[in-house]
Amino acid sequence: MDDEQFLEQVFASIEEAEVLTIFFLRLRKSMVVDTRLGASGPYVEVMPQVGSVEERVEIIERTHPELGRVHNILSIPWIGEVESLREQGVIDRLIMRLNGTGMSRAAAIAACDRALAELHRAEHKSKIDIVKGNGFETIWQAQD
Repeated sequence: MDDEQFLEQVFASIEEAEVLTIFFLRLRKSMVVDTRLGASGPYVEVMPQVGSVEERVEIIERTHPELGRVHNILSIPWIGEVESLREQGVIDRLIMRLNGTGMSRAAAIAACDRALAELHRAEHKSKIDIVKGNGFETIWQAQD
């Protein structure tokens, strides 16, 4: 599958999924977009990475019980930079989807911007950790 096909599948998923998670393996974080209507929904939230879709559903249902059970969830791995979500048009599609559920366009933009800002901070920290070697072990050391 090439990048264009992948992006088309992402766009189709945005239109169909009740709950969408875009997860960043390197950052160990997920952007969760829940389009269900209720006292706390729809919403966009950055959550820690989990081990399975079932675990994600449990967390969503526990933290937002007023929205009821999750019936449809889709997880999308994102290997690109955080900003590429905006560059590839994913954020615009999310804003349109949230707006289509009744969330004002301004609120949808603000929710996505908050999530992106949090992900940008995590990405920046990740890059600093890589440069400093934090969280890494030397497996081969040069001989003097």
